[in-house]
Amino acid sequence: SVGRDGRGRAGDAAVGGASAYDGARLLYTAFALREGLGDHDGAFAALERANAIELRPEAERAALAASRDANLRVLKSIFATREGLAQLEAFSPRGRPERRPVFVVGLPRSGSTLVETILSGHPRCHGLGEDSVYNPAMIAFRDGMASATTGAELAALYESTADAVWRGMVAAAPPDKREQPGLVVVDKMLMNLRTLPFLHLLFPDARVVALARDAEDVVFSCFKAELTALALYNDLDDIVGELACDRDHLDHWRTVLPPGRVLELRYEDLVADFGNASARLLDFVGLPPVDGFDAADFHKTASQVQTCSKEQVNRPIYATAVGSAKPYAAHLAATNAKLAALAETRRRPAKKKQRKPAS
Repeated sequence: SVGRDGRGRAGDAAVGGASAYDGARLLYTAFALREGLGDHDGAFAALERANAIELRPEAERAALAASRDANLRVLKSIFATREGLAQLEAFSPRGRPERRPVFVVGLPRSGSTLVETILSGHPRCHGLGEDSVYNPAMIAFRDGMASATTGAELAALYESTADAVWRGMVAAAPPDKREQPGLVVVDKMLMNLRTLPFLHLLFPDARVVALARDAEDVVFSCFKAELTALALYNDLDDIVGELACDRDHLDHWRTVLPPGRVLELRYEDLVADFGNASARLLDFVGLPPVDGFDAADFHKTASQVQTCSKEQVNRPIYATAVGSAKPYAAHLAATNAKLAALAETRRRPAKKKQRKPAS
């Protein structure tokens, strides 16, 4: 783990006289060049230095992680069981088949841009890219739920929020798609995983695509991706914490949400058997085969992508990113040990709380 004192390395504040930001960019470039030459030791050294420059103060990161974990505990206590969520579902909007949102969730670098690009190539589907109409409305919706005193108030809140969000989604689509019957809109703000019960209450017929990728590969991919806008992605331990939180969310929502709402899709399956995996994806979100559409042509429609996956989705499907962390195994030994421990913990059946004997 780099920069454990939370300050990064003062000597890296400038590289060759450049600003800290430019210095980090130069080091990320050095990483790519070294990796291309097969110098994995030199590449990892450059990557550590780049991340150390961009590392947020330790106190800030600790506070964010504590808040994240506390939010998960609160949500799990509120939406503890399928039966408890069903009581709130009674007020959800029904009979609105035209509202067809798809939410793509998971950790960054898990294939979300690839999935959205595949879907949005279909003439009846529009991808919102990095914009989310739902997420900004979620806080007001959550607060409104807390203040509602009657079922009628809850039902009105659900309907008005869902209507406003869906209208915003449709308005973001280009005119040629906006008029398509059965329009599907994709929201791939990955953090929506952490608000799935609210999303489900607003859109009971929505589909959620939860992406997963090999833990070692995805953690290392996040570490090297220059995710400067995300405060917990410049430290390997922090990234492991983000992965653990997301998997805890998914494990819980899998038991609470109705069956058939979430498709769990592994990146490795998508690139290894693209034809079958993409057909399964399209069928799950309700996009039928149409003349002139081939999911394998996604790279021909990816010109609007602005994420760090832009280069990847402008190429035909490839599998060379699978196992990308292996050349750095010696440098990632401590991180990989934590990931193995996390995987082992998740494999163990949850212990049932035993009641204390009556005194």
